[in-house]
Amino acid sequence: MINTNIFDLFLKSDLILKIIFLFLFFCSITSWMIIFYKFFILRKLEKKMEIFEKKFWSKKNISNIYNDISFNKKELTGCEQIFFYGFKEFSKLNHEEVNDPQSVINGTKRAMNIITNREIEFIEFNLSTLGSISSVSPYVGLLGTVWSIMNTFYKIGGYSENITIQNIAPEISEALSTTAISLFVAIPALIAFNKLNVKSNIISQNYLNFSEELSAILHRKIFSKKTIHNNKYEI
Repeated sequence: MINTNIFDLFLKSDLILKIIFLFLFFCSITSWMIIFYKFFILRKLEKKMEIFEKKFWSKKNISNIYNDISFNKKELTGCEQIFFYGFKEFSKLNHEEVNDPQSVINGTKRAMNIITNREIEFIEFNLSTLGSISSVSPYVGLLGTVWSIMNTFYKIGGYSENITIQNIAPEISEALSTTAISLFVAIPALIAFNKLNVKSNIISQNYLNFSEELSAILHRKIFSKKTIHNNKYEI
């Protein structure tokens, strides 16, 4: 009876297969690190976003919210960042000699768009790596299988006696093992990529929606509830 394991196959394999095994092992470690990190980060962002939105919509004076979060501006993320820098730019333009209120809104939107794009880039960071691992790993495993089968046929040609399954079983096992390992790498990466991609898209859309909602609020403030005093629009 043939008793073998992955470690034995690695030790007995040639240089090409060793490289393939090591590459798949590296991909597996990398993908699991990304998976745990991204799930932790996205969950944290979801909680912070939920807490901030409740706070934002429960208070009528957004200036108070700005003052509250200004003390921890280095720890701001997501909607907090969008609000902080958007309202900061709005206040700055509002207290300058800007005669056109639309210019204030446009400048505020540009500032919020920059922060929104940065936040979206952050939540999407490394997702492409996870997608690449799920796509490339099966092909790398297939390459190892083809290489092993080629070696097996080469060895079969060198046998002078009758060929039995015991003669070629180690080579067949080696050939199939690379495909199996590649699937163990690719399947979790693919499942996690799809789930994380959905979560990232939901959070990104919430950021975009919040940016638009804040723009609408500031637009109403400066146009319908403005108090003109030395060409400044107070809120």
